[in-house]
Amino acid sequence: MSAQLLAVGTVIDAQNPWPGLRAFDEVAQGFFSGRDAESAELVRLVGQAPLTVLFGKSGLGKTSLVQAGLFPRLRQQNILPVYVRLDVRDRSAPLVEQAAAALQAEIGRHGVDTTAPNAGESLWEHLHGHAVEWWSPKNQPLTPLFVFDQFEEAFIHGEENAAAIEQLRLDLADLIENRIPEDLARRIEAGALAEQLDLRGQRYKVVLSFREDFLPEVEGWKTELPSLMRNRLRLLPMRADRALQVVSGETPAGRTHELVSDATVREIVRFVAAVQTGDDKASQSKSLRKAADLPWEKLETEPALLSLLCAGLNEKRKARALATIDAALLKETGQAVIRDFYENCVVDIPEKTRRFIEDALITEGGFRNSYPLQDALDQGLLTEPLLRQLVDRRLLRIDHQLGADRVELIHDRITGVVREHRDHERERERTKKQRRMQWLGASLVVILITISTVFFFLWQSTQMALQRATALKLAIESKTILNSSLPEGTSLGLQLALASFKLAPGPDTFGAIQSAENATAAVLWIRESNGPFAFSPDGRRIASGSSDGSLQIWDVESGALLVKSLNGHSGAIHSIAFSPNGERIVSGSQDKTLRLWDAATGTPGKSLSGHNEAIYSVAFSPDSTRIVSASGDKTLRLWDASTGAPLGMPLEGHSGEVVSVAYSPDGSQIVSGSNDYKLQRWDAANHSTIGMPLEGHSGEVVSVAYSPDGKADRLRRIRQ
Repeated sequence: MSAQLLAVGTVIDAQNPWPGLRAFDEVAQGFFSGRDAESAELVRLVGQAPLTVLFGKSGLGKTSLVQAGLFPRLRQQNILPVYVRLDVRDRSAPLVEQAAAALQAEIGRHGVDTTAPNAGESLWEHLHGHAVEWWSPKNQPLTPLFVFDQFEEAFIHGEENAAAIEQLRLDLADLIENRIPEDLARRIEAGALAEQLDLRGQRYKVVLSFREDFLPEVEGWKTELPSLMRNRLRLLPMRADRALQVVSGETPAGRTHELVSDATVREIVRFVAAVQTGDDKASQSKSLRKAADLPWEKLETEPALLSLLCAGLNEKRKARALATIDAALLKETGQAVIRDFYENCVVDIPEKTRRFIEDALITEGGFRNSYPLQDALDQGLLTEPLLRQLVDRRLLRIDHQLGADRVELIHDRITGVVREHRDHERERERTKKQRRMQWLGASLVVILITISTVFFFLWQSTQMALQRATALKLAIESKTILNSSLPEGTSLGLQLALASFKLAPGPDTFGAIQSAENATAAVLWIRESNGPFAFSPDGRRIASGSSDGSLQIWDVESGALLVKSLNGHSGAIHSIAFSPNGERIVSGSQDKTLRLWDAATGTPGKSLSGHNEAIYSVAFSPDSTRIVSASGDKTLRLWDASTGAPLGMPLEGHSGEVVSVAYSPDGSQIVSGSNDYKLQRWDAANHSTIGMPLEGHSGEVVSVAYSPDGKADRLRRIRQ
């Protein structure tokens, strides 16, 4: 899972029993476990008072508890749950009318027999109507329960619709405290409606569920709503024995899945429950206690983090076609699940906020730290929208400590990946700074050299004029001798031309060299070639490729064309390589294929297909048995040089086109360069990456090569 979240449409079932960071809904109640005691206590509280308050820190699963734990139990007691999540920005009607709309939706969804509300009738009037009753399809009387979930949003967005929030406070107080609304009281005094209403009865209940850090704001309503202070449940982190049920799928009705080996269940719980305690070096003490060192009964977990890890491990299990999640998979990928979660949480937030998280919310030693929330806001390290976003993503939470709100990471388990990310970024910054200093030093050297060169040029101007005159004289003498066609003059004419160009390089003296080249058999370069080329291992031949898809072979010493215009590709040739034993040539083309050729005769051999884009680089292994190719489809492929058969799956790791590739001298490694500005080393035997990508270039890496001794620290990189 790229973001460690199940897709919205994913069904919770025996193969996908954990929703990741999504909440369990009522449909998934059979897979919701570990909160039986809290569910039962919440049912008890709902039964004993008109209002129940549920609060807890972010990430403890309040929504899952309400939907998958509370609702099914209430239905057995003939209570009709009405889930309400307010849109507090809506200005079209009083906010409490959203609860009325939710009630009507539930009535329609579950086939409840009741009287429809009258036009213009308020929710309070409808709920207190003498003629209004709710009957289930089984002919049982029902009691509506309005559950206002994530009620903190009334305070988060309250300033955007302050008048509506104030009216909501009064409307909820009237409903919960069973007070006659002020406008209704005036109408009753005027002689209307009294006979139609049950003014004393209260045939409904309310639950308010919100994050614990908003408890002070909610309690600010206690003057109008004294019931807020009575019937409450504070949700706490999950104990280890309950977390076991979440991982193993144990429920009173039996196990919901068989996806985790019994030996691994406890290890997963301990992994999530990892705890750090202690101070950093500033306090002159430091200690680290892992979950493995703590008594089992003292371990606690964050349900959201537990579900995230289990869902992530399950996705990796499915990708590898494994029957169960075992200890090896946990050890190999568990930290990667948490790392992916963190990186996706911060991928789109400002750099300043990311640095605040990594520098202020963990100590230098890697311990979780908290920071005064108001200070972070005042200093511009956080904004209210960013804070809400990171809390909703289950990365941060707010804790009330010593009379003040402080922001912190949601769990100790995340500190390791945050520290790793921080240290990696610091190393990148250190490297960039070092390069800037090197660039400044080099610039200073260039300036000094330039100044010296100017003075040197002034001093030598007279000598240079004389030298140029001498060079032109030698060039004229060279052409005269060569034009005389004397056999003994050819060598002398060439020597004079080279001497003239060495004394004063320029168009005139280079013209003398061209005349000498035309008069002799020497070949300074293959001027006809407009594409890639490669020397044979013995240095006697050159193979060159053309944009027309043809291949030619030349004699190095004489410049003679040995093999002319062999056609094998339908597109331009981008890369050519001789096998180390000199028997074969391989070429890579724009037509997405490789082609093998006989190096002696130039006869085209097998065409190798498999890449989805153009092939930009090819290379033989040192023993001539394998070929590696690099393509614009962002992959490398390995081939059997004798049969042309592909070896294994494509090598994936680059985020851009792969444009260069090379084998190490011993054939054990491969290095590739890409237009994603990175190099990557690969194990040639098992086709896996070696270490992290090598970064630092600001342009595509168009050529790579190993040093002759093959040491990784001598890997040469050439950037465009």
